Amino acid sequence: MITADHAIDLGRDVYAVPGAVSSALAHVPLALIRSGATMIRGPGDLLFDLGIAAGSTTGDGSAEATERGSRAGLSPQERTVWEALGAPVTADGLATATGLPIPLVMAALLGLELRRLVQQVGGRYERRPAAECR
Repeated sequence: MITADHAIDLGRDVYAVPGAVSSALAHVPLALIRSGATMIRGPGDLLFDLGIAAGSTTGDGSAEATERGSRAGLSPQERTVWEALGAPVTADGLATATGLPIPLVMAALLGLELRRLVQQVGGRYERRPAAECR
């Protein structure tokens, strides 16, 4: 709650999934929403807010076509991070390799993860095997 409140104070986006008002487990997300967090109902809402088209394909509907379509819509920072990803590497290592500041690297990694192009394993980021360029 402290971290979310601080993020809201700094003008950062905070998202929360609401729960039943009668549930004790829903207290925190409902309080966050009341404090200014954006309510989301699921992954589609988050992808929409981030400007990422959920489930877009490039024509044939296959997983490979979807991944090609996802790579085609990368931001300049995401493309830079994607191209720097060879072997598994930490975010700090990517920042050093790309010359981008850590916040931009982390934002790019999040976008790549949401597109299912990158995965985090043991604190290191790597390309998903199915997402390799063909």
